[in-house]
Amino acid sequence: MVIRDSENDAGSLSGSGQFVGKSATSPGSATLLARLSGLAVLRPAERDATDNPTAWYLMPFLAILASGMITRAVSDRFEWLYPLRFFAAALVLWHYRRRYRNLDWRFGWAAALIGGIAFLMWLSLDWFTAAGSAGTTGTRLAALPTPARVTWIFFRALAASTTVPIAEELAFRGFLLRRLVSADFEKVGASSITLFSFVVSSIAFGLLHGNRWVAGTCAGLLYAWAFRGRSRIGDAIAAHAITNALLAAWVILSGSWQMW
Repeated sequence: MVIRDSENDAGSLSGSGQFVGKSATSPGSATLLARLSGLAVLRPAERDATDNPTAWYLMPFLAILASGMITRAVSDRFEWLYPLRFFAAALVLWHYRRRYRNLDWRFGWAAALIGGIAFLMWLSLDWFTAAGSAGTTGTRLAALPTPARVTWIFFRALAASTTVPIAEELAFRGFLLRRLVSADFEKVGASSITLFSFVVSSIAFGLLHGNRWVAGTCAGLLYAWAFRGRSRIGDAIAAHAITNALLAAWVILSGSWQMW
């Protein structure tokens, strides 16, 4: 694995986290990603479909969306098959593991700070805008047998702090943030990222979080900032993962199940 240090070298991406907040699949953000991915450049001409870098960045995220559609379709208000999302993303990430070796997965202390700021911002906005009750999730969890309840919470927290941050950062910061600048997005370094791509990719990320789209957009801006600092995907993933891990701990310890 070759790791480059140049901040302007798009080949030097690094990675080390979906919000624990209730997430709704947004047709807008998913459609935007789909349309842009269809325009991706294959370089050189002889590259076959399996070598298309667009797939490496988007497939983990699309696996989460697809598995989420399935689990919600067979659920009655409570997504009891949520662990399927974790396994779907993990399998895709494992499938493309060799493709990710050229990404820069390092992260620094600034990423941890940004993740903490995003966590505090999320809690503050949720306090002003969200309902205060535990809602359906808390009620349904309480009705489950203890082993089933513990298993569900474990995979919910595990996915939020591992597979979801990786999949979403690859899609929104690794791909969309740079694809809005150039079709040959892998060549776009930190210095080439525009205000337009910065804002639009963050809004698309925010729309993914349903009625918490404002918090999601603000978090997206913070993660994009983490990525832009050294053009390392690892900084964005680490910041996102830290936010989600802190939110998972908050939900479990405080019983704020409405955030899930």
